[in-house]
Amino acid sequence: MTRQKPAKPNTPPKLSEDELCPADLLAGQEAAFQADIDRLRTRSAEFVQVPCPACGSDAYEPALKKFGFPYVSCSRCRTLFLNPRPTPAIMADYYADSENYKYWQKYIFPASEQARREKLHKPWLEKVLAYCSQNRIFQGDLLEIGSGYGTFCGLAHSSGRFNSVTAVEPTPEMAQACRERGLKVISKRFEDITPQEVARPDVIVAFEVLEHLFDPGSVLAQCQTLLKPGGLIVLSCPNGLGFDIALLQDKSLAIDVEHVNLFNPQSLSSLVETKGFEVLDVSTPGRLDVEFVREAVLKGEYELPDADFLRKVILEDFEMLGWSFQQFLAANQLSSHMWLVAQKDQPHSAGSAPGIDSDSAQAGFEDRVKQCYATWSTDYYKDYYAAPQAYPPVHTDIVKNHLDRPDINHILDAGCGPASMLRDLADLDANLYGFDLTPAMVSEARRIMQAQGCPPEHIWSGSVLERKAFQPPSGDKVPFDAAICVGVLPHIPPDMEMTVFTNLRNAVRKDGLVMLEARNQLFALFTLNRYSYEFMTDELIHLNMLTDAADVDGTLPEKLADRLQQYFQMDMPPVRKGKSGEPGYDEIISRTHNPIVMRQQFADCGFKDVQLLFYHYHCMPPIFEKTDPQMFRKLSVAMEDPHDWRGHFMASVFILAGRRA
Repeated sequence: MTRQKPAKPNTPPKLSEDELCPADLLAGQEAAFQADIDRLRTRSAEFVQVPCPACGSDAYEPALKKFGFPYVSCSRCRTLFLNPRPTPAIMADYYADSENYKYWQKYIFPASEQARREKLHKPWLEKVLAYCSQNRIFQGDLLEIGSGYGTFCGLAHSSGRFNSVTAVEPTPEMAQACRERGLKVISKRFEDITPQEVARPDVIVAFEVLEHLFDPGSVLAQCQTLLKPGGLIVLSCPNGLGFDIALLQDKSLAIDVEHVNLFNPQSLSSLVETKGFEVLDVSTPGRLDVEFVREAVLKGEYELPDADFLRKVILEDFEMLGWSFQQFLAANQLSSHMWLVAQKDQPHSAGSAPGIDSDSAQAGFEDRVKQCYATWSTDYYKDYYAAPQAYPPVHTDIVKNHLDRPDINHILDAGCGPASMLRDLADLDANLYGFDLTPAMVSEARRIMQAQGCPPEHIWSGSVLERKAFQPPSGDKVPFDAAICVGVLPHIPPDMEMTVFTNLRNAVRKDGLVMLEARNQLFALFTLNRYSYEFMTDELIHLNMLTDAADVDGTLPEKLADRLQQYFQMDMPPVRKGKSGEPGYDEIISRTHNPIVMRQQFADCGFKDVQLLFYHYHCMPPIFEKTDPQMFRKLSVAMEDPHDWRGHFMASVFILAGRRA
């Protein structure tokens, strides 16, 4: 039986070393690089000792030598770094007069331009644009640190997705190549740029730069200074704990005298966080580890360990297994090529209208929400979950069925109320956490969950609009496998709901599950009451717009509206008001959502495998419920099926479930 090569759906295009540096140019490049190494050796007496560039520790152990230069491994964070290393002045001289960089600019970059553009820079741009969309950055300003030959900046500029694109490139030959593309170029070290020299960027990218820097922390601090609030940094660099580096050591191409810092996912994340950023994503999407090891073995530079598995993958069955193994390394943070995306703190409601103070806008509607729920903490669960007249809580079963998995160990309930959902999840083999906006709800949730064995510090106060609320106030970072958000979205203004989506996404690990509940706007088409009238006039017909377009009598909309009301039971459902003077549910913001539109928004925000799950079905329009309430309830419950297409119209609520991409 002939075995087929495994399919590679939704993966970056396969890449080979020869595409990046053609074999016929390799000898010239190696000679140019050797000249640079020889020149650097003459100044080795001027090299200086440094602490770990990631965590600042002075505790480290010898790791390896390359070209006679020593690398050490940090005892605390395992960052691999050159120590002693060239001073900043020596580094500046090295790059300003590098034979290697002149050779790359003159020969290798032009020869490999097409492959690099299609297989490296276009996928990079797609990823950057996806990060921008997920974090609501549209038509922003982009700056690239170390833009090299200018391929990425050129693509970003021609995409039309950015207001401006700036290339920062100190190496003279590379800076000139960028100018020849028509790019705006700043030809100096990024650390030396003043805020007056550049428009404050929304996005700063640095591909394969951090490993070259004497003090990468100062570059990250400069990013924090220049970025707009809410701006992103997108970094790529070698992973010092990656596969080919771990195996090949000094024979790895990632270790050379220019690469003075080799971080790992944990150490780079920690460094970025110390500079005031929130890390959104860390991945190792490398495509060349296995090929690098294979070539080193074939050249006799490295001997594989006596392991049948590695020999089979790398030598004997490379054509069939090599790429699959590479994808395994990439998916499990084991590749030697690493990406990190982080965000500068931002005002949480940056989408508020110009001239409106976003903090005041949030405080205003959140105060009314808290007033509404403050007197409801002890009755809410009874009213909506346990009372005889309450509809069976079928959504609890839907959520529980999705969370009852062996890979879900830490669950967060954002907007937990009085532990309405958490109390019914207590029998899952998972650690439960929750927060809520209303202090009275937090107190009740702690009381209920403490009786279930949940520590009180697992429940805290917070707003779904605040990114920091999605982690415990103790500062302990919890790797949430799932987050749920039930009964919250109706109370979020339209210009702030994407903040909730983004905060939920960032709260869970990669592939983590998010379940978000919303009231079904399309159900209004089925109700035959005031909801139907409001949906038709507000979302479908737009009477005023029709009148303006037709240039007819201005009183027509009012006449048509009056006529339309005759077809619906306008006094149903009754407006829900407060019991003791506080605003009621329908007296605060209480929105519905279109499931078709929201599903796409969820996907655009960085979720995959998105499902719509409908519940609280109505066997007939609600105006008929009074005819026989018991029969109406029985037939409605019998319809419950979260996947039934009729739920788009006959179910009053839906849940979006998706995994973080």
